[in-house]
Amino acid sequence: NPMPVNGFVRGEIANIELVTKALKSAVSDLESRNNIIVNDVFVSVEGRHIVCADNSGFVYIGSDGEILEENVKQLSENMSNVQAPDGKVILSRIPQRYKIDSREIVGDPVGMYGKQLEATYSFLLAGKSVLERIGKAFDRVGINGYNFCAAASATAQVAATSDEKEMGVAVVDLGAGVTNVAIYHDGVLRYAVSIPMGQEAINRDIKANAIPEKHI
Repeated sequence: NPMPVNGFVRGEIANIELVTKALKSAVSDLESRNNIIVNDVFVSVEGRHIVCADNSGFVYIGSDGEILEENVKQLSENMSNVQAPDGKVILSRIPQRYKIDSREIVGDPVGMYGKQLEATYSFLLAGKSVLERIGKAFDRVGINGYNFCAAASATAQVAATSDEKEMGVAVVDLGAGVTNVAIYHDGVLRYAVSIPMGQEAINRDIKANAIPEKHI
């Protein structure tokens, strides 16, 4: 059963002591129920600090003009060297589209011909200070191995099928204080956003219209 976690406000830690206490309880319960020791975890993060930003780069193709796997790999490595803006951390880099000699193409560019291969990547960014606070809470409960991912994309991985992602789908996860949205098309995450508004705000609106609480 899910355990209540106090100390979070719209996806960000407001009171680290309350969060640490809830984490200790959750980890202890998980370990005792499954007879395991938790050392490494994946942490989904949400809140207004989650943003998407696009960045493009290009590589020149060899003299024969054939685009090879190594050209695509070089583009990916170039994107891996892109640094996050001040105050941000890169959670993931996702290729969005390719162009050959400024012409946008569909699908994998390997095997095609051209002089220049360009790629646009979507960078999923999170607030550095927010992640540091969350990491500090895990450090306090003795878990030093943790990787962060955006809650919007994590939910979509579970809730949406590969066919839905290919055709195009928007996965909306309505939480208590945050609503996460992930949009897929052609099997690729195109956009993700974490809106600092959820069921609490909706319920307040319902109450404001004088609907009895027992009917909410």
